[in-house]
Amino acid sequence: MYTGGSMNERNAMQILQTFLSGYELCYFVERGPKGDRYIDMFTDWIHAKTGAPQGPFRLGPILDECNDNHLHALKRFFEYLEIFDREVPFSESYAGRMRT
Repeated sequence: MYTGGSMNERNAMQILQTFLSGYELCYFVERGPKGDRYIDMFTDWIHAKTGAPQGPFRLGPILDECNDNHLHALKRFFEYLEIFDREVPFSESYAGRMRT
């Protein structure tokens, strides 16, 4: 619904990456250059979990892991997000800092 267009095995991760980039741009405009720590922490966690180096496409390690199958990678993204949320809980203190 929020990404528009139809996702398929060739574009799903690019659409998700574009959505996240748009979110980050709005966050930057509204809250300043520090960025959203949650997304940054999740990206760092993904790279640490997969052992992949940081690159221009933040979700690249997931796509690589799924052999460039975008739909499989999209599913894996949400699986990783659930694992991340269990391992690195979204604390009230962090939520409070986001509102300021």
